[in-house]
Amino acid sequence: MDPTSDDINALTMQVWETVLCLPIEAEAPMPNPADLHVVGMVNITGGWEGSVLVRCTRPLARSITETMFGMDPGEASADEIADALGEIANMIGGNVKSLVPGPSQLSLPTVADYEHLSFPQSEECANSSFVTDDEHMLVTVLRRADEGSDHHRHEETR
Repeated sequence: MDPTSDDINALTMQVWETVLCLPIEAEAPMPNPADLHVVGMVNITGGWEGSVLVRCTRPLARSITETMFGMDPGEASADEIADALGEIANMIGGNVKSLVPGPSQLSLPTVADYEHLSFPQSEECANSSFVTDDEHMLVTVLRRADEGSDHHRHEETR
């Protein structure tokens, strides 16, 4: 069974409240993908295969980092931002992994500036948008499509 958008809302809110204690609104209007410049991602392999992507604006990635590490505004380095967003993706991905058929393994997180992502033979099974302090975040779960299915690859461009 695939995770749903309701699952993503609940899991993301739980991680957000536990780790960051920042206000966040779920089911926000869908953000413009061109505004989401930073992506943290983990892959799930095994009994269920797919990816969990956490995409957000650069200011939100900085805010997440400074809150997570107790930093002053403007203090976070690019490496620290990658560490913080990777950890958020890892926590949300670990919770998604607990919902899907196993046994499954979770990859180490990858974080990059979002320019062009392509996930051949993948399809979106859930996504949810969030807003905090007027900055947007989108959490998307992709699953590997069956080779014989009619689904096309999931590709995102800016």
